[in-house]
Amino acid sequence: MRALPAGVKISLIIVNMLVMIVLVLAVVSVAIPGNINLDLPQESDWNIEFQGNLLLVEVPLRIYNGGSFDFTDFQVGLDIEDGQGGHLVEQVTPPQDIKAGGWTDAPIHFEIDISTIPNQTLEKIVFTNDTMGLQVSAGAGYLFSLVKGDVQLSQNITLGPMITDLYADVNSSHLVPDTGHVDLIIPFAFHNQDFLDGQDLQVSGALRNGTTVLGSALQTVRMPLSSPSGLTFHLTDQAALYLATHSGQLTADMTFNFHGAILRQTYHFYWVPPTP
Repeated sequence: MRALPAGVKISLIIVNMLVMIVLVLAVVSVAIPGNINLDLPQESDWNIEFQGNLLLVEVPLRIYNGGSFDFTDFQVGLDIEDGQGGHLVEQVTPPQDIKAGGWTDAPIHFEIDISTIPNQTLEKIVFTNDTMGLQVSAGAGYLFSLVKGDVQLSQNITLGPMITDLYADVNSSHLVPDTGHVDLIIPFAFHNQDFLDGQDLQVSGALRNGTTVLGSALQTVRMPLSSPSGLTFHLTDQAALYLATHSGQLTADMTFNFHGAILRQTYHFYWVPPTP
């Protein structure tokens, strides 16, 4: 049998190598989803700062590469729904390398402009809480980026509340003279998340009996409250005289406004004039 020409031998070797590479890549490609684990902490462990209208958020994500190859050009996609058919966040992280055989810290940074959040969603986030859909997709390549793979993660997250325990102590309402007129003050208190410290909350209100508006209030308080504050209702002279001499049922309508997120509360209480 005649020996094969050298060129043919080299071609066969190349073909065999290519077949082996394809087989290896096929096995590795199938294995990639099992090699990636994402450690996504609860929302309470996210790091949040507030600057102007922006919420600056860091999610301390950790990624596990359990395979034998480093991941190259690893990217994470993050999508948070706003509950109204839109998205609070749609973002893909810059590419990075993830070493094989262990965990790598890969925090995700993003910002939310609260002026773009639908009012209904913002009010839930600020004053109650809002459950939203979170989609995380992780894509990786290895072996000189010849092999690609991805893994998907979906879960619900709860954002908020930022401001809690709003309480007006209407039973401690009292009249206070103020340079020629009289005010009625209703103490109130609340708690806020630490990242809101230094931010302002606007508080307004109207005081009325069964037939008449007796006074109105509008003021801004700085968070956090070091002690219970008081909402000051400026009374007309006629209303001040009435409250100084008559008891009866009163209603205080109070509105709390944070960047357009509004909470309205109504308090009914029985007023007793101060003892002379």
